[in-house]
Amino acid sequence: MAATPKYEKVKRAILRELDEKVLQAGDQLESEEELADQHQVSRITIKRALNELVREGRVKRIRGKGSFVTGNSPSNRARTVELVYQGYDQLNQKLGDTIIFNMLKGAQGVLEKHDYAIVLKDAENDVGNEQAIIDQAIRNNSAGLLIDSTNPYKLAGFYQRLSDNHVPFVLLDRYVPWVDTNVVASNNVLGAMKVVEHLVGLNHRRIGFASYLSPEMTSIEERFVGFTNACKRSGLETPSDRVWITSDLEKIVDSLCAAVKAKRISAVFCANDSLAVYLLRELLKKGIRLPEELSVVGFDDVLDISLHPIPLTTVHQASLEIGQEAAKLLLDAMRGEKQTRHILLSPTLIARASSVRNGGD
Repeated sequence: MAATPKYEKVKRAILRELDEKVLQAGDQLESEEELADQHQVSRITIKRALNELVREGRVKRIRGKGSFVTGNSPSNRARTVELVYQGYDQLNQKLGDTIIFNMLKGAQGVLEKHDYAIVLKDAENDVGNEQAIIDQAIRNNSAGLLIDSTNPYKLAGFYQRLSDNHVPFVLLDRYVPWVDTNVVASNNVLGAMKVVEHLVGLNHRRIGFASYLSPEMTSIEERFVGFTNACKRSGLETPSDRVWITSDLEKIVDSLCAAVKAKRISAVFCANDSLAVYLLRELLKKGIRLPEELSVVGFDDVLDISLHPIPLTTVHQASLEIGQEAAKLLLDAMRGEKQTRHILLSPTLIARASSVRNGGD
């Protein structure tokens, strides 16, 4: 039997307090931070539990004041939007939680002004789960969907059917180029080009690229395209022994070590911050002097990355704004707007201590 999700346990605990009259209509719930501390879970877990209670009509939120008990029966699902997110492996958990929390916060701020509740659904990094969640949402008469895709290429046909059936939805960050859908994403190509320009400005000529995520993710594919385009523009080569796209993390670490010792590389661009921080930690263990021997740059700008012993140079993607813009597009789609839009938000490079001037070339 599958373990009960943490958010469901929190939800049940609050419902018990409602049923036992510990909490009554009009009572204010504790803050998200206090509930997270009380139940020993993350704020995103608390937010998901509260969103479920809002959807069911048991709790209402008042902007600037908090969450209150309504005492009502379950509300109409037609005022509910579902944010379906891919779910993350252990290496990406903190990064994923931060990005999704920001997207949720951005979307929620827009949707609540129009009396829509938003509910989080975790696809657990499984395309079958994502399809099942979306199908159930449609059967439940949910008003619309915000989708952080598990694998856009594998689900291209499914998204096309949603579009053909006029289901209101917006894809977040990852999309299918040949399927005409609403999309809000970071300009990943531009972000990657900014990384290369930054490193070239620091006199790096032997720059590598590393990713353990599949290039089937359009965001990863675009970051690699931006990397190679910027290298060509700067007259740099991108030989295969400076490119690592593999799920074998140990192989990436060992190959990087060998390349640094052989002076075949002086900087590496990691496709996301999780990999960058992992490499900083593992390379230091192997005696590589960072950033003197190897500059490391990531992509995403997770909140606590700057607190790492070697603060990470990275590309900040505006996940809060992605959520806001996606919610606006979804509202238009739910009102019957047929014209789709593809919005790319410009990222910003944040220079920190993990990238320094190269004196070896």
